[in-house]
Amino acid sequence: MSERYSTRRSFAVMVSNLLKAHSSLVVPGEVQPACREGGPMNTTPVVRSKKAFGRVFGRRGIGETAGRLTRINTRCRAAASLLVVLTAPVLAGSQPIRPETPADAPVHTPAESEAPAPEPRAVQAVGPDATGGDRIPPDRALSAFETVRGWIDQGRVPETPVAGLPRSWISTVVLRRGGQIIGRDTSIAKEAGDTSMTLQRAAARALRRAIARIEGDPDALRSQRVREGLLGSRLTIELTPHRAVPVPEDAGRADLDDWVRPGVEGMLVRRGEDVAASTPGLMLALGRSPSNTFVTLVSQLADDPSKALQPADELFAQGFSLSLFNTVEVAQIEPGAAPLILHRGGRIAPPVRSTAELRTLADSIAANLISRAWPGVERLGLRGTYDPLTGRFDDRPASPFDQAFAAEALLRYAGAPGIEADRAAKARSAARAVLAALSVVETAERAPWGDPVSASACLSALNRIDKLEIERSDELRALRDRCLEQVRGAYDPQSGFDPMIPAAARGVVARGLIASAGLEPWDRDARLLLAGGAIRAAFRDVPPSQLLGLMPDLGWAEIELARETGVRPPAAPALISLRRSVLALKLKPDDLLAVDRDLAGGLVLDTGGSPLPTWQTLRPLGLLAMMLGDEQLTPGTIGSGEVPRQLIEVLDISRFLIQLTAEPRLGHMYADPAAALGGVRVSLWDQHMPLTASAAGLSALCETLDSMERISKRSPPTAGTP
Repeated sequence: MSERYSTRRSFAVMVSNLLKAHSSLVVPGEVQPACREGGPMNTTPVVRSKKAFGRVFGRRGIGETAGRLTRINTRCRAAASLLVVLTAPVLAGSQPIRPETPADAPVHTPAESEAPAPEPRAVQAVGPDATGGDRIPPDRALSAFETVRGWIDQGRVPETPVAGLPRSWISTVVLRRGGQIIGRDTSIAKEAGDTSMTLQRAAARALRRAIARIEGDPDALRSQRVREGLLGSRLTIELTPHRAVPVPEDAGRADLDDWVRPGVEGMLVRRGEDVAASTPGLMLALGRSPSNTFVTLVSQLADDPSKALQPADELFAQGFSLSLFNTVEVAQIEPGAAPLILHRGGRIAPPVRSTAELRTLADSIAANLISRAWPGVERLGLRGTYDPLTGRFDDRPASPFDQAFAAEALLRYAGAPGIEADRAAKARSAARAVLAALSVVETAERAPWGDPVSASACLSALNRIDKLEIERSDELRALRDRCLEQVRGAYDPQSGFDPMIPAAARGVVARGLIASAGLEPWDRDARLLLAGGAIRAAFRDVPPSQLLGLMPDLGWAEIELARETGVRPPAAPALISLRRSVLALKLKPDDLLAVDRDLAGGLVLDTGGSPLPTWQTLRPLGLLAMMLGDEQLTPGTIGSGEVPRQLIEVLDISRFLIQLTAEPRLGHMYADPAAALGGVRVSLWDQHMPLTASAAGLSALCETLDSMERISKRSPPTAGTP
């Protein structure tokens, strides 16, 4: 990542992190709010950013970059500088250099190329193997693909060198058929003179393995079977124009998942003259993390595979070394299709600038959710996490909470502005079927009314269904009554929330209480009063630094209650402040190197141990989208006030949602591309598709469409009004 982003993020996070890691350090109270307002709300008690974003740091990188902080308020900057001085003895010498691969090089415009070259950064001198070279032009990469495709179709790779192929230090060839890899191989050049043959060698070995898989029993049809099998295969190639860059020996294996850019950088392990490598596209296609890949590569080279489990420093002492490299990946989406050059296995989504794009994305995600219906005769609702690499779902159905959340997302979609009537009807029918199935508890299935959180999620979904329709359905009525009984005791004005309810779920329960007011209209005022007390208690009892963990549900509850009662949201200042904090975590294009521009719009939340944006970005997006349409929280019209600025912010984060959602190009590595289409992935490098990720994405999109509809109905300011 760029120096600008590294410094901004590292030092903003440092204040809160070092207070936890070093209890002897005290930041004055007046400094803490300033840091919270401008910096990430990080709950991880260690500084992780020096690994994932440490490319611009030397061994004393934190001290060196202290003078180049940008866009951090003065008090937070001063506090961070103070902490740097106090912790320098602790951190000095403990931060390995992050090797710079060719992808880190800035993209120069013609005007820039005429300017004097900047001073080289210290991290560029990482070892004797850090040699450069020209990138492979797209036309040459596509031509190389067509050459290999011709070899595969003919069932033969030339044994003598073929002129015109691009030089590649590491080449990978993968053949897929029927959702499975039938042949793959990686060839590594040990010297520059060998780079012209790696693609041929990899293609020859991958072809032999594919033929062996296709041949089957010897019979008269074997040759025809092989020919048809090869013609019906999908091909992927990866080419490496640069020699791999060594990683310093003091980088521990536990840090590899932070050091390696997933899906962009490959890994090469060397032991003496022996080498083994895995390209970034292959790591994505096999679903392997950098740390798992390192173990696999060491196992291939070690005389005793159990050595791979030893600490990295011990392996380095035994003669193993690790290097990183970048590739150019070209693949077919389906047999016979034209080749496409990929980035991190897919494409880089363009910015969102129209509601039509949002509706198209919503259509795709909703269709994917509907397709997750349990295939058997059991009433088990929706399936859970889908792994598109294998084409398999979890063996068990999704949890009652996840199913209810998905059902509500489909009902939001059915009522969103501009959705086609037939699509809305299918979504509404699918959501009703899910809720009806939840009322039937199968063997080994948890009852949705077994805990207040799941019961509240069910009530929030049921509240979006016509009340007469619920009365006509025995199953929906039974689900409503049982869940209402469970939610009634979830919050008491005197004693507060049930202690069994996690703090992060209090917003869900508050929304359940609001829904109960709609499902029991004769007791509406009392229910809304109880819900208001629950919302105030949740805001009061949770520290500001942990407030984001209750979103979007607590923010939704606050806005929904205000709409029911017709008053300004009491927590409006807190929500507006939280929005500023969230937007400070958003990655902007000028924060990123060209190779990482697909991360633009993502939020750096440091949740789950990942310093890179994941699907958790979609939770704050759902809140920002609803806030956009509330005039008390986002005043103005489409061309005035706060609306234009916040609309652009929401659309920028929506671009990252598009990036997370499976699109046709990603299908080149999926077992069943059609089944994966529209699924929201855990991250750009983790292909798993949790049900909650797709539901959160669909909910955020629908709230955005609804807010844009609300904004369009606002009256423009009269003449003379500021």
